[in-house]
Amino acid sequence: TLVARPFAFEGRRKAAGHREGLSGIVSAGAFPISFSLDRLVGRLDDNAPCEEGFAHCDRILTAATECLISFLTSPATPGGGDCALLKNIVSAPGDSMLGLHEESDPLKLVGAMKGALSSLFLSADELAAVRGCLIQLQSGAALPLGRARQALTAVTEMLNEEAMVGFSLHQDPALGDRTRVSLLACGIPGEGARARSGLPVVKDARIHPPRQTEIDFNRSTRGRFSEAEPTMVEGEDLDIPTFIRKGEKIE
Repeated sequence: TLVARPFAFEGRRKAAGHREGLSGIVSAGAFPISFSLDRLVGRLDDNAPCEEGFAHCDRILTAATECLISFLTSPATPGGGDCALLKNIVSAPGDSMLGLHEESDPLKLVGAMKGALSSLFLSADELAAVRGCLIQLQSGAALPLGRARQALTAVTEMLNEEAMVGFSLHQDPALGDRTRVSLLACGIPGEGARARSGLPVVKDARIHPPRQTEIDFNRSTRGRFSEAEPTMVEGEDLDIPTFIRKGEKIE
């Protein structure tokens, strides 16, 4: 069940009603997939028209629904159609977010996947804390196995090793030469996690004591994407930090 948490400006009473509704869904044996409307519109410019912001939320929720349906109706995909697996992926306490990206070249599947990851607008810590991830790969032509493996690996390497991952493949001739990736991340820590667990989130500095380290800012590296195709724009590899590409030094 997709659930949208009200905007903060809608007041505490509506927020309380939302929490009661979540409890009722859980008590009924269903698993809510919670989206924060404040987090969704946080991607938009403050000067964007209100209508555009509300339409953006509708598009994200619609795309998330399509991603879920694609997984349930893709029995040929490993794990596709498995309701138990889907429940494990999406039922972790916390917020959900959907990343979308499209490429005009079907061979740029890795680039499309990295674009979808970027459009989640999650920090490295939030991404590492994601408890479930559902990925939909759509293309007008058949997807090469090697490219699909590279693209999926680009995601799984950035997630916690305990995260549940599922994916679906969908060929749609209407897409032509385009390739589209939808990435549904679930169980992101936030207000949703605290509200549904009833427990405060406490950080204990003793678990990970601070350490003084040195970082070599002048070393050129592509990090986690060293084995994947580069994201090239006007002859520059965007996977390498800007100050390194421009030859600038940080003292």
